[in-house]
Amino acid sequence: MSKHRNGTGAMFTRLNRPEELLAVRPFPSKVEAMRVEYQVKRLTSVHKRFLASRWREEYPLDQFAEQLPTFV
Repeated sequence: MSKHRNGTGAMFTRLNRPEELLAVRPFPSKVEAMRVEYQVKRLTSVHKRFLASRWREEYPLDQFAEQLPTFV
């Protein structure tokens, strides 16, 4: 997230800076997280918002707040 905010992440996020973290979901490994990221990127924006709302219900942000880095 900090790389995206600083403009050092992917090209899309360099041009479209993130405004807020909508959801968080833990994964057992980086490989699994990257697999799901690939699948999510192929979804429409409507489906991504729906998925984010479901993940917010299952994994409330305040539950993971102490594990998340602070963003300036």
